[in-house]
Parts: sequence; structure tokens; C-alpha cells
Amino acid sequence: MRLMFDLKASIGRNPWEFKHQNAAGKWLAKHHPSVTLKTNEGVWREGMDAAQATFETSIELLEQRSIEVEKRMKMQEEGPEWIIEKAQVSFAAAQFDLDIARNALADENAPGLERALARVEAALIEADPGTGLLSSDYAASAPEDMLLRTEPASEFSDHAHLEIVDLTTPDEEEE
Repeated sequence: MRLMFDLKASIGRNPWEFKHQNAAGKWLAKHHPSVTLKTNEGVWREGMDAAQATFETSIELLEQRSIEVEKRMKMQEEGPEWIIEKAQVSFAAAQFDLDIARNALADENAPGLERALARVEAALIEADPGTGLLSSDYAASAPEDMLLRTEPASEFSDHAHLEIVDLTTPDEEEE
């Protein structure tokens, strides 16, 4: 399906439309007598319609999932594992990316559609209270031992041991 959309986008016209209709008809008659220009067009259109329908189904599935996540968000109380403000931001991002996916489908832009759907899925996972990804201490999004310090470390408070390099004056090599 993606290949069909990419092919149509890359050649700049419908793939079943030949520049030289007569030559294409003769070639088909010689090499594939059962295929005519009309049947070739019909097969291509069926394939494009199937691709369109499959991508529409992908969007609809994520729309249904967003409805379920929204229901769970309304029922969930805020706690240390889930913060409603963060979830609402993620949910809004998912809704925005669903619109982008719909626009990409209208443009028959398969890569853009797939990227938008991936962002929707990630945002819905974050917004879902059942996953517990949006915690108040930000620990869920950072690997262990990789958390940013929120308080100054005492070992770095003394700057006397740091060497100061003055880059504003030319050194001996530049003179």
C-alpha cells in the first residue's frame, strides 16, 4: 500500500496513465494479451482504493483508542504515578497528529501518514493512566542514573579549582 502511494507520488501522475497510449497498448497486446489499458487501470484503481481503505482503518483504530484513553483519563484520579495536566497535553498532541494523519491520507502521503500515526500511538500511551508513564518525579521518562539534578551538588560549589582559559586575547602562536 505504501509502495503504491509512493510510486504515484514519485512519477507525478497516475501510474496507469501511459505517456504513449498506442505504444503501451501494442506492448500489452504482444506480451500480455489478456490485459488492456482499461483492465490495467481498473487493477491500479482497485489497489489504490484498497491502500486508501487500509490507511483509513488504521486512523479509525487510533481514533477509537483515543476515545477509550479519554474515558480512562476522566475516570482516573491524579496521583504520584499519573498527572492529569501532562496527560491532557499528550492527549491533545495525539488529537493534533490524528488530524495530520487525515491530511496526509488526503494527500496520499504514506510516509507522513505513518509518522503521524506513530506519534499518535506514542502520545496515547503517555496519556493513558494505565501505563503510569507520566509521574510527578519525571523518573519514568529517564533511565536510572540519568536523572537531572534538581539540587546543587556540594562538590561543584567550589569553583576555585577550575582552570580559567581566556580566549579573548591572542596567544603566542597567533602573534
